[in-house]
Amino acid sequence: MKDSCLEFLTNFGISESKGRRLIGLISTILLFSVACSQEKSNSNQENTIKETQTENITINGYYEGKALYEKTCANCHQLGGEPQVKLYPPLKNSDYLKDNQKLIPCIIRNGTTEDLTVNGQKYSIKMQGFPNYSAQEIMQLMNYINNSWGNNFSTVELDSVSKYLEKCQ
Repeated sequence: MKDSCLEFLTNFGISESKGRRLIGLISTILLFSVACSQEKSNSNQENTIKETQTENITINGYYEGKALYEKTCANCHQLGGEPQVKLYPPLKNSDYLKDNQKLIPCIIRNGTTEDLTVNGQKYSIKMQGFPNYSAQEIMQLMNYINNSWGNNFSTVELDSVSKYLEKCQ
């Protein structure tokens, strides 16, 4: 096939040496084009997987929880869940958050005046509660926090949050 392509090019007045370089260039472009289309296909598959994972998070209120977090929590706990000048505890990689999932709904709703030790650091500042938040909003908020900033905690279900809230004082 290469010889027939070279013959075709020489019919248009292109020398044999230039024809060989042109065929090499065209071959490289074609290979590059095929490689890019496969990469794009793989990227589309990855996006589909991410969208599927995102859909699962959305079902559990991840994005709604993000909006609530940005509105009511980020002032103290920062947008990235980091501690604020050792005043407010971190939510990012928080051992307290991970180990006390059953208490978190009550803390969100009622706040706390108790000292908390998070990742070995003691925090004594009072946290205000959000008594007007529904169980669903608390679930959404928890699912956002549990799955953000590298946290890989479990998602919580509405019925579990409702049960935990019934036990709050």
